[in-house]
Amino acid sequence: MVEKIESRENLSRVHWPIWLAFLFAIAFDLSIIGPVLDWDWVVEAFAPLCHQRSERCLHFGDTAMAICSRCAGVYAGVVFGCIRALFAKRVLVAAGWLALIALFLNGADFIAEKREWYGNLLWVRLFLGISVGWLLVEFAWKRENRGK
Repeated sequence: MVEKIESRENLSRVHWPIWLAFLFAIAFDLSIIGPVLDWDWVVEAFAPLCHQRSERCLHFGDTAMAICSRCAGVYAGVVFGCIRALFAKRVLVAAGWLALIALFLNGADFIAEKREWYGNLLWVRLFLGISVGWLLVEFAWKRENRGK
């Protein structure tokens, strides 16, 4: 299920997880802090990326995050995946298939809610978002280290 990464002699290859994790961590933090501090520019900055429906957002006190729970999960998953890529000596062999399964489950969740098979489950969306973010990074990491 895992494939060993033999060497990391080219440090430039290792830098992309650091920068991606840094950027996504800042975005995730801003999505929480911005609305709490009444920074309207943060909410507006996330508007093209997320529907921002309050009933689908995680709340801190009375304030909703600037992104929905699924998007929050994707951001957190990318950060987790990048941190794992920095320290892992092995990469998931089936990362591509697992990422497809995670995307399929997100689609199934979307359809199930549209058909009203169940209601608004924020934690399910958060978990599914985390799985997509993490597995897409894992897939990219696997492709970059193919044949090494």
